[in-house]
Amino acid sequence: MKLIRGEKMTKKIIDFMNDNKQIENLLIDFYEAYYQNDLLKIYSFLDSSFQRAIPLNYFLIHSDYSIELGYLKAIKNICVCKEKNQAFAEVLLEFKENEMEIQFFLQTDYGGWKIDGDLFSKLREM
Repeated sequence: MKLIRGEKMTKKIIDFMNDNKQIENLLIDFYEAYYQNDLLKIYSFLDSSFQRAIPLNYFLIHSDYSIELGYLKAIKNICVCKEKNQAFAEVLLEFKENEMEIQFFLQTDYGGWKIDGDLFSKLREM
């Protein structure tokens, strides 16, 4: 289990041949953008099919996308399926009153890993 809390998030190692490390860095960067309330950067981490369906201006102003994403406490497991260009990451999130383990689904998109935009509907339902 890779703990995030208490670690210096800027100590990321970029290894373009290691999918697991790329995904770990992506999730850390995604949450850094969330902590800074940088919606434009959050949007850039989402897959292109989500971006085609939800225009940026709608994402920036619509309350469906201003939801609590929790605090990234740990990345527990990353599983990559290279044949399908897909992956999932099991992460432990901390919310105000509880912790929750969820799966982020990712896919390669224009040469890099992107987060499946359905994450917002999944978290909104919880």
